Amino acid sequence: MTGVQTCALPISNIPKHVAISLSGEPTLYKHLDEFLGLCHEMGMTTFLVTNGTQPEILARLENLPTQLYVTVAGASPRVHSSITRPFNPKLAWKKMMETIDLLPSLNTRKVIRMTLVKGKNMIEPEKYGELFMRSGAHFLEAKGFVSVGDARDNHGFERMPRIEEIIEFSKEICDS
Repeated sequence: MTGVQTCALPISNIPKHVAISLSGEPTLYKHLDEFLGLCHEMGMTTFLVTNGTQPEILARLENLPTQLYVTVAGASPRVHSSITRPFNPKLAWKKMMETIDLLPSLNTRKVIRMTLVKGKNMIEPEKYGELFMRSGAHFLEAKGFVSVGDARDNHGFERMPRIEEIIEFSKEICDS
């Protein structure tokens, strides 16, 4: 023994995956590309969730995430705006569609993510199917809105779809 002590970190202190989402639109973070690069240098996989409003940022990334999620709140401008409530509905829809059209050119795994709200955006399954096909995404992720925290102010408990409703709506998208 040389007197040098080593201290191995527990595996729980060595992250392997980084999810970049939930605290605002992550593509607005000016060091996103650098951050993704650092994560990859450290051997971590990265998951980026975007609302699709910044396609020009996604197009410029030199360090693409391991998996890119684009949240689609509605399959038409009217439904999308009713859920997202953007300052400029026409611009928000235009930017999201630019992102959808950009996706096939991005060399990473891609996911179209839908947070389904009963009585709001669980309509027009054929339009979701068209968006999915247009995007060239690898996966379509359907999840249900959950009425917790501040979300309770936006949509009440009655807007939470049951798993059977999510499955049925997903089948309608696939069949369209």
